[in-house]
Amino acid sequence: MEPKKNPKADLRRNSSLYFVFGLAVVMALVYGALEWKTYEKTSEYDISLNIEETLDEEVPMTEQIKTPPFRQAHKWAGIGDSFHVIGSPT
Repeated sequence: MEPKKNPKADLRRNSSLYFVFGLAVVMALVYGALEWKTYEKTSEYDISLNIEETLDEEVPMTEQIKTPPFRQAHKWAGIGDSFHVIGSPT
C-alpha cells in the first residue's frame, strides 16, 4: 500500500524553523516595546493664564462691631523690687 500524503507538504518537517522564526519575531517586538521612547508634546502657542484679570475681585465691606473698651482692674506702678497697687486700699 502506498501512502496517500505528499511528503513535501508535511509541516512537521520544518516545525523547528517555524518555532525559531516565531520566537525571533516575538523577541524583536518585546525589545522594541521596552526600548520605545516617548516625549512630552509641546504646544507651539502660549496657554498660560492672565492672572491679573482674575485678581480684580470686589471685596464687600463688612460691618465693624464696636466693643466696649477693656476695663483695667489695677494699675501697677513701681520701680525695682517694690511694687505698689494704685487705687487699692492698703
